[in-house]
Amino acid sequence: MADKTTPEDLGMSYILRLVQRYHSSAAQAFLELEAEFKNLEDRSRELVPGKRYQLLSEDEPVNTFVWECEFATLDEVQVALKKMADNPIHTELFEKQMRYIVEARTEIYETIDFKQKTDSTVATDVVI
Repeated sequence: MADKTTPEDLGMSYILRLVQRYHSSAAQAFLELEAEFKNLEDRSRELVPGKRYQLLSEDEPVNTFVWECEFATLDEVQVALKKMADNPIHTELFEKQMRYIVEARTEIYETIDFKQKTDSTVATDVVI
């Protein structure tokens, strides 16, 4: 992604998260394919590199895998999803990986920034 507006510039950002639960008996095969996705991201100028997480404990089963990436705009999220869908190698890898997937979902989060902006015309001292 070249010369894009950063999330910090806008004061907000969006997290795209792909959550996949796979057959626990297929963990090695699933993760080997995920390594191929990572290699594809590293070689591609179109696909955004995401962070990958393997769940260790939580309400979700531990055979849950998460890929996520942060974007400055919701439009960038949509563009990234379209590029994934339009990339023939990505599609081929996903078709191979699908046989191991029990459940998959796409989540989009908007970050919340609770930082207060100080206005020089507003008193910041509070007396209780």
